[in-house]
Amino acid sequence: MRWTVLGLALLAAPVLGQAVYKWTDEQGRTHYGDRPGRSNASSVGTLAPPAPTLDPEAAERRVQQRRLLEAFAEERREQKERAVQAEDDQQMRMTNCAQARDQVRGMETAGRLYDLDGQGNRRYLDEAARSSALARAREAVSRWCR
Repeated sequence: MRWTVLGLALLAAPVLGQAVYKWTDEQGRTHYGDRPGRSNASSVGTLAPPAPTLDPEAAERRVQQRRLLEAFAEERREQKERAVQAEDDQQMRMTNCAQARDQVRGMETAGRLYDLDGQGNRRYLDEAARSSALARAREAVSRWCR
């Protein structure tokens, strides 16, 4: 029983290097703790950190594990970047598709089409130029709306 209590007290100590105390209460029971419970408490030692291992194979395994973890972290970062880029590309594709469809719809319903010259004046398209512009707009729809 006493060893169990001592073991629990040692495990419950929150900081390594902290003193462990032992004392006896009025009923004769022995207690252990990280603070002296009575004036008759005596220090039974301190919790020490485990000694570092000098095993070169263990050190090499830790280095390899660290490299592997860094590689996994880099791979996850790259996957996130690719996912963000794919989402941005999809959003741009949807926007361009909507604009291309609107342009085709407007060209098909317009009575006459025109371009602006260098001075900002309208230059109306003949039937061949209109057909060519409509074909280019439909190509844009097929390119963006896949």
